[in-house]
Amino acid sequence: MPPLEQALHKDRAGFVDAPVQQMPRLTIPPPVNLPGQGTFWNTPSIRSPLPPFNAQIDSLRQFPDGTTDVPKRRVIPLPAALQNAGTSLTAKQLAALNSLVISGSSSGSSSGGGSSTTVSLTAKTVVYSSPLLAPGGVDSQTIVMAKSFQLIAAVASLPCCFRLYGSSASQGSDSSRPPDSPVAAEIANNMVIDGIFDTAPLNMTFQNIVGVNASSPQTTSMFITGINTGTSAASFSVTLVFLPLEQ
Repeated sequence: MPPLEQALHKDRAGFVDAPVQQMPRLTIPPPVNLPGQGTFWNTPSIRSPLPPFNAQIDSLRQFPDGTTDVPKRRVIPLPAALQNAGTSLTAKQLAALNSLVISGSSSGSSSGGGSSTTVSLTAKTVVYSSPLLAPGGVDSQTIVMAKSFQLIAAVASLPCCFRLYGSSASQGSDSSRPPDSPVAAEIANNMVIDGIFDTAPLNMTFQNIVGVNASSPQTTSMFITGINTGTSAASFSVTLVFLPLEQ
């Protein structure tokens, strides 16, 4: 039996090989010179379009500097002057603004009688004390903090777990969850923090934790749960340092 190649080319009567056509080479047209001097070229460092400010279409064009062929500047018009209608600060308002920056308090005056109200941004502390709890024991309490606040730090007397909630319903629904377990989605909506003190020093510092009371009408109560994570019965305390944002 002949090989496959011979069998395919055994009888080719009536067939002719197609002529081999070469593809034409692509030619790139030369770059078009932009308006300018000599061999002025377009710099790849330019970013366009410009940010939204008082600029015209010509602001996107590049211009050479002097007799050089390198673009060095773009023409950007000055922004339009803003109308200043009654927005200037008086000496009293400037003094109040300086007081806000220096001492951390904000002052505002009413337009009618000229009286002022000062809100002092002062950190406060609240202490949670648990009863004697067996290992794994859970205790839930209500503490007074603020309608809204930012947590600054927490210090515990013994290794423990503490949880802070914005509503009593979330606190009750989360009472059976053991430490180091993920928080259910429906509980996380009203949970401020779930912290565990396990190694010394028993303190935490917070940077971006804000708590809000979710009651209607809103109150200054918050809901805290303590869990004994030790191996023997104990009572412990957790001191929370917070900055009231809304009394």
